Amino acid sequence: MLIGEGGKISIYNIYNDCTHSQMLTKFQAHLDAREQENPAHDQPNKVIGDIWLGDFNRHHPMWEDEANDRLFTNQNLEDAEILIDLLVDHDMQMTLLQGTPTIRNSAGNLTRLDNVFASSQLLEWVMKCNARPDNQPPTADHFPIATQLDFLVKTNPMETARNFRATDWEELKGALDDELLELDPPRELNSKEELISALDRLEAAIKRVIEKVVPRKKPSPYAKRWWTKELEKARKRVRKISRNARHYEWFPAHTIHEEWKKARNELTELLRKTKRDHFNDWIENINVKNLWDAHRFASAPVTDGAKVRIPTLKKMSETRQTTEIQDNKGKSKLLHEAFFYRLPADPEIDPDYHYLNPAFEFERITDEEIKRAIRKLSLYKAPGPNEISNSILTHCIDELTLFLGPIYRAIFTQKHYPVKWKRYTTAVLRKGGRADYTIPGSYRPIALLDTIAKVMASVVKDKIQYHTERLQLLPQMQFGGRPGCTTTDSLHTLTSFIKDA
Repeated sequence: MLIGEGGKISIYNIYNDCTHSQMLTKFQAHLDAREQENPAHDQPNKVIGDIWLGDFNRHHPMWEDEANDRLFTNQNLEDAEILIDLLVDHDMQMTLLQGTPTIRNSAGNLTRLDNVFASSQLLEWVMKCNARPDNQPPTADHFPIATQLDFLVKTNPMETARNFRATDWEELKGALDDELLELDPPRELNSKEELISALDRLEAAIKRVIEKVVPRKKPSPYAKRWWTKELEKARKRVRKISRNARHYEWFPAHTIHEEWKKARNELTELLRKTKRDHFNDWIENINVKNLWDAHRFASAPVTDGAKVRIPTLKKMSETRQTTEIQDNKGKSKLLHEAFFYRLPADPEIDPDYHYLNPAFEFERITDEEIKRAIRKLSLYKAPGPNEISNSILTHCIDELTLFLGPIYRAIFTQKHYPVKWKRYTTAVLRKGGRADYTIPGSYRPIALLDTIAKVMASVVKDKIQYHTERLQLLPQMQFGGRPGCTTTDSLHTLTSFIKDA
């Protein structure tokens, strides 16, 4: 469904079996029920209409080429009447020109099984509707149909992410050196104001370098990991031959048709071989880091690969009444309630509680510890709100550590944690294998934190982890969150306990 300032368009992708019309009958029932729930006359100032498209599997002189009169049998015409009655009842008009073929069958004949129909109110919005036999997929017999609508849809502004993989790092390091020379030399920060100012100036310098040097991604919905330059050349060749073959479609004995079939078969075989080789290589190179990715791909159910979006969510009230939430603000609020617990009115913290003496003294953060934490970062993880990637810190580790050290040390000496580090971007992902994604509980959050803040947290974690193990502050049977203690170790312990018993 497309909703814009001018109205609303409902798009139905229909497949009707060639042996019966049960789909059309059910579609008619759906349209009748929809009209009773939401009468079109309730919105007189809005243009509301439908677009029906798909494989209808019907032959009729209304859309079929007259040269295919052999298809106009009494049975075919009678079957097509059900579709025609449906078109008349709902004032639908055919947008694809009569006689335009949409399929080449196994015998090489061109016929019309696919169609595109639009409500009469929408006809002025249809700019183009053409079959594209030159863009036919190599393993398909149907032709793609391209339809262009002049319909203004209000969308959120979207800015593509930076492509740090394609960055010229020598150029970036040179630009960063120039920016850092403009900053005050690194020194110990003695106040909260100096801490905030130093952090803001450093982030601003890095962002200016990113703006100058790092290119933006150019994502394509058709991008494939296994796609190669060789496939691109083969596809262009097939399309070129296909366009030439159309000029000789009335000369079936012309050699161009045999050349076109040969090129298509070669492209099909090349596609299969490239995909097979790509995934075989990937499986052979599976290691400890991507083992769980392989498991997830192998065990996940088959999907259509569509883009994930947040559909209309359902909210259950205390009285068990269901409310549908459609606007983005309402969806965000509902997901926030599902992801995060409400703060308790009384945290039940005893202000007079007597804590034990510290087990170890606080230690200043050193530059070497910062470098060690940066080296452990994954290069191309998604950045946080400031858009500073881990790869920037990793490739410019020596230059940036000189400025990060005083900032991290001032966090503890001035006892101030920057407010900007408390904010993060929450990405909403689907939980796999759920039957209903209109329920907020079917989603999970991923927090994209500030990269600079994560480095300091890693340093502090390493310190606490070291002293915890040195002083043996945790029970020996605790395996989670400890270095060198994995799930495998816990399974070995359980197996040994059972055998001993």
